[in-house]
Amino acid sequence: MRVILLVISLCVSLSTSAEAQEAHAWPLHTAIATSMTADAMDLSITMYALGRGGFYEANPIFRPLTNHPLPFAIAKMGTAAAVNMYLLHLHKDHPRLAVLMAVGNTALKTWIALRNQRLVCGGTCDSLPMSRTPPPGAG
Repeated sequence: MRVILLVISLCVSLSTSAEAQEAHAWPLHTAIATSMTADAMDLSITMYALGRGGFYEANPIFRPLTNHPLPFAIAKMGTAAAVNMYLLHLHKDHPRLAVLMAVGNTALKTWIALRNQRLVCGGTCDSLPMSRTPPPGAG
């Protein structure tokens, strides 16, 4: 958990440079923040599923690290941070493309995380655990 917070704080601190503070950069910053949240959600659900057993990492690049939680988390969140740093760099010359790519990345990561949650729950849970209805006769 500390690693995730460290990576997120690093991305936030790097994105607050003087040139990134332009008023028209807020859509990109919002997309990057939601993208990092989706990546953290994906990492959390993936690590839960790996610890539970019976699941594996679908990404063949990260699969060898699944037996080592800290390097696995660093690699996944580090990759997410690198992609978002590239989008910040791209935004200087191509702002619309950077925002479009950030929104697409966020949508993809959110879909992956929600799909993983459904797989872990066996298709029996809602997208939010708090909204799960109690089984019949549970009170």
